[in-house]
Amino acid sequence: MSKILVIEDNADIRNTVIDVLTFNDFEVVQAEDGIRGFEVAKNELPDLVLCDVLMPRQNGWETLEKFRSTSEFKHTPFVFTTALSRMDDMRKGMGLGADDYITKPFDNHDLVNTIRRLLLKRAHLESSLKNSHQSSLQFSLQSLELQMKEFGDSLERARIVQQATLPTIATLEKLFDPFLLMYAPKDTVSGDFYWANKVGDTKIVAVADCTGHGIPGALMTMACTNMLNFIVNSGEFDSPKKILEKANQLVLDFLHSETSHIQDGMDISMCAINSKEKTLHYVGAQRPLFLLSKSNEIEGLDKDKYTSYKVENKEHHIHKIKGGRFSIGSDHDSFEVEEHQFNYNEGDTIYLSSDGLTDQFGGDKGKKFNTKRLIELLKKMNMVPISNQQRVINSVFEEWKGDNEQVDDVTLMGIQL
Repeated sequence: MSKILVIEDNADIRNTVIDVLTFNDFEVVQAEDGIRGFEVAKNELPDLVLCDVLMPRQNGWETLEKFRSTSEFKHTPFVFTTALSRMDDMRKGMGLGADDYITKPFDNHDLVNTIRRLLLKRAHLESSLKNSHQSSLQFSLQSLELQMKEFGDSLERARIVQQATLPTIATLEKLFDPFLLMYAPKDTVSGDFYWANKVGDTKIVAVADCTGHGIPGALMTMACTNMLNFIVNSGEFDSPKKILEKANQLVLDFLHSETSHIQDGMDISMCAINSKEKTLHYVGAQRPLFLLSKSNEIEGLDKDKYTSYKVENKEHHIHKIKGGRFSIGSDHDSFEVEEHQFNYNEGDTIYLSSDGLTDQFGGDKGKKFNTKRLIELLKKMNMVPISNQQRVINSVFEEWKGDNEQVDDVTLMGIQL
């Protein structure tokens, strides 16, 4: 049942109109002037307004202006009932947004037909707008689905490209046997990468964590991977210290220009392994190196450079060798790279990692996994063949994470020397 608001100062005319409309199955609300009529409209939300023109306090034209200036009544059908029949008066009302005029005294049949015609017109308009909105929404959803598919396809292609810049498992098996590799990007593409090369008798390996994850981090990984390959293939830089010092210059040049100064960079741990001489050169930029060994000391390395943790009831020890305090890409005046050289024993195992594992929230209290738990985990690795360690570490990580979202890319590489 449609609701009609009748605004009329003459009580006799108002009551007559109400009777006619009620008889024709309309719900009717009323007001004696324009000011009161607008207040009633706000409460009743009529489907059509029937309004006199000449009224005290606020005339019909002023009332129409008030209705049309309000968003909820901007398109509500508005019909004037008036004894005025001059063309300029009608034009004035229509110019203000009136939908029709009914001249007094009016025919009841004409009044009802006019109201029904305007209500039907409004219903058609609303239906058209609804269909248009639904069509627009459907088009928007289809367009969004297409964009998401294209974005997903682009990400998958980016993952394939990024994967192509990483050493293959076959390459790693030729260089390091046995080894373990845990590589778990947070998103489709990763801000972490692992890298390996060989210069003469020296095998070089690194695990790096570039600023950010997802697409920004992945772009940095591919740039930094190419930089490391360029540096080593140039033949001028044969030690981790020299490689990372040159990498720092290249990253600075890559990120900084006359118009921009991006504070991005790379945390990395890099080792050069000479299996003939049983020596290892290590450089860390914000990342430590872990060494699992039967020896309680690291031969050739000052004790203040590392911290040792004994494996209970076993002869093994975990040694944590400190990394430098600057990331690659730092323009700090006191930037330096410190290289640690030491002798290792056959059967020792080194672990290089990003901070994704230690930064993961989980457990019963939702805390970070942290370095202490990582050391405890690595202690247990002395009883596990390296070929099975990846499965154990993955299981521990997933159990710790539980239902929590993965917070960062995770990379951990272990190499048995």
